[in-house]
Amino acid sequence: MAIPQLTPEQITQVSGLVCRYITTQREKYAPRAIALSAQQRAAMDGFFSPQLLESTRVLVLQGERVVNPDFYPMLRSLGFQQSARSIGDGSDYVLRCSGVARGVLEWTVVS
Repeated sequence: MAIPQLTPEQITQVSGLVCRYITTQREKYAPRAIALSAQQRAAMDGFFSPQLLESTRVLVLQGERVVNPDFYPMLRSLGFQQSARSIGDGSDYVLRCSGVARGVLEWTVVS
């Protein structure tokens, strides 16, 4: 599927909405995140720098989910139909990946 052609104003609007969403999610989840365990660090040694692993924090959500943002219907109306692809737990994969921004990866464990 082709990427929709947006006006400069639409790009600014969408960028602002995504930035605010990610910032809000970071503020919500980051305080509960903890340092990697020794086992988690050992599994990643050699792939990432010691400084990065030292600063990495993780939060496993249980009994809650990261919700889709309120602006998803607007994205769909602009032609971003791929953003509606579900990953099995009712959330959208595209936005989940954007949660990596600013050092926080949000992911829900579905059991």
